[in-house]
Amino acid sequence: AIQYREIPDMEVAGTDGKDGISRTSWILVWHFVLFVFMGSGANFVLPTALVEEVPYFENVLPEKICIATYMNLATSLGLLTVLAYLYITTYVRDIPYSVSVPFMLITSTLTSFVVAGVYPITVGKVSLLLYMCCFIGGSVGALSSVIMNPFMTVYTNDSISAVRAGGSGFTLLCGLIAAGQRPGTSHQAFSASVYLVIFGILLAFAIPAYYYIIHFGIGKRGEQKNDNVVAPFRRSPRNTSTSSVDSQSQISMNPIVDAGAGGLSHKTMMTLDLNASEKEFASLETIDCASVDATSLIGIDTQPVMDYIAKRLISDAWDDKYPWLRRTLPYMLTVGWVNFNTWGILSAMIPFAVANAYDSNGSGNLGIAFQVGAVLLVLGDLSTTVLKLNLLKGTIVFTILCLVIYIAAMNAKGFHSAASGPIVIVLFSMVRFIESHLVTTSLRAVATDFPLAHRELASRAVGISNQVCTTLGAILSTMVVS
Repeated sequence: AIQYREIPDMEVAGTDGKDGISRTSWILVWHFVLFVFMGSGANFVLPTALVEEVPYFENVLPEKICIATYMNLATSLGLLTVLAYLYITTYVRDIPYSVSVPFMLITSTLTSFVVAGVYPITVGKVSLLLYMCCFIGGSVGALSSVIMNPFMTVYTNDSISAVRAGGSGFTLLCGLIAAGQRPGTSHQAFSASVYLVIFGILLAFAIPAYYYIIHFGIGKRGEQKNDNVVAPFRRSPRNTSTSSVDSQSQISMNPIVDAGAGGLSHKTMMTLDLNASEKEFASLETIDCASVDATSLIGIDTQPVMDYIAKRLISDAWDDKYPWLRRTLPYMLTVGWVNFNTWGILSAMIPFAVANAYDSNGSGNLGIAFQVGAVLLVLGDLSTTVLKLNLLKGTIVFTILCLVIYIAAMNAKGFHSAASGPIVIVLFSMVRFIESHLVTTSLRAVATDFPLAHRELASRAVGISNQVCTTLGAILSTMVVS
């Protein structure tokens, strides 16, 4: 029913034979690297880089071990910037991506240099300027959810993974630099200011990478002969007869071939034109990955529990009015819950978990946790190019691991043994991997499985859910720590 033809990012002359294949491969690698650099600036990379210096900040700033909690709260308040952006673009004027995207990249770079000079300055024993820089960095990261993610919906899946890997990759790079620096230890190699200046120089590469991608039109999706949606037919109370569907010229019926059974399944496929009414779209569900050979799709039908929740929370009236919302809700819940824990609570709790496990301030071991976690964060993003975890099962495992770390942070008796410290670090690293994999998988699914008319709306909804839940988690963790 649907035919796709992938077009390379750039036509390459003379691609016959091994030399041509090699040249094309190098071009694809170069394009991937460009998106990695672009993604580094429009992300939570700057706040994460500051977190790498928490072991040092705990020793020199007046807030001591609580500094991570307050930095996390300041970062999460970037939600206010998102709300301001949404208000302006909704009621005042539209802000084109050609303005908003480079603005984020430039802001990240400049703030890195600013914070390198102002972090030691305190106002009434409060690291106010450091918190302001965390807020700016958090604002850039928060805006990326409602600007960069929708912006990337016109690009290929691998480009989306590359942008996500850019954030994680630079987080890893921060961890490697911090490993050489050894912050918070008695033999620290260089100051936090030098570290942040190095990081600012690296972030500056995001700006030319963006303009290069835009100028040459790199990474956009291949030409599609038909941008329609393919979905199994659902008999719903609003559309109970097959004949009512057959009478609509936009929809063509096709059987699904069940590869496992070697014949035709009893389900029916339909192609829905984007010009069809919202009610027609609302009568459809996403494609079932188990029914057809479409392993790149992550349908809600593979998540029966989350599908049930979505149908219960989104009424038929809302489904008619916002036909993309019911399909988007499972991804909103997944990303929201993951970031509620990871960036809302876990960032504030991990210093206490490590300190309790090692019966000390844990500065050096906390640095190890951040550095190992950075490696797993990158691997989680990159893993989405070769495998896809089940969203529901992955979320359950993620939640269990987080709960164990929270128990350790609450000074539970069982976490004072010699082996508990490495266990906490391993669990934290596993959480980082699952978190980055689930979030990137959700963004890829929204950018791929949704009709073009709804991709930006769905992606922006996922981003808003992300920021709201992260802020709520940060507020909760601050209340607990205080």
